[in-house]
Amino acid sequence: MRRLLIITGFCCSVTMAGAQSISPSGIYGASGTSPGGGASVSWVLGSLTLQAMSALPVKLIDFKCVLTDASTVSLTWSTSEETNSDFFAIQHSVDGKQWTQIGQVKANGESGAVKTYEFEHGSPVSGDNFYRLKMVDHDATFAYSRVRNIYFKGISGVTFHPNPVSDWLTVDVKDWVTVKDLKITNVAGVTVGAFREEQLQKLTGKAFDFQDFSSGIYIISVTRKDGSVQSEKIIKN
Repeated sequence: MRRLLIITGFCCSVTMAGAQSISPSGIYGASGTSPGGGASVSWVLGSLTLQAMSALPVKLIDFKCVLTDASTVSLTWSTSEETNSDFFAIQHSVDGKQWTQIGQVKANGESGAVKTYEFEHGSPVSGDNFYRLKMVDHDATFAYSRVRNIYFKGISGVTFHPNPVSDWLTVDVKDWVTVKDLKITNVAGVTVGAFREEQLQKLTGKAFDFQDFSSGIYIISVTRKDGSVQSEKIIKN
């Protein structure tokens, strides 16, 4: 009996005659030349094994981000089903493009009931904060949640100027003796500058040199001795 192989998923569908054997798990011993979409397609197919797509490990039914106090974003999410799920990676971005992992929560693994999880981000940046979940299975398959956005006004007592910056950035803090350290990272989460308390005391005017930095977005985080953190998104021209 003559069998046909139909290939789709491009700009057109091409029907190819001569497939020797077609089954739910594979196509074997097919060859020929067939027209499709105004072109002639020559093909030889020795053996193609088909693999069914596995179901996603998690059925996410809710994901919320709320600013709970002056400097903390609370993330909560719920699942209605979990199959072989491993963990949730919490990812953060300041531009919605570059993402860094800020935490990880262990998943239930196997469940047919509603499960609720939570995570707190204690150092959002001033301005837009984007969040998403990476839901990872035990076999390393994964899926992403929808993106959530929180706008954070920042904490009084710390100012950064000018912003955007071309050369020197001045950081004004109401009381520098309360500062433990200052860190500068890029949007990928890589630290490009770090200053401890004793180094900060020696800086004249608390100005930081951005002249050799590439153009883009940077995050400056000021950590106080009480553990509070204020982060600011800085644009380098």
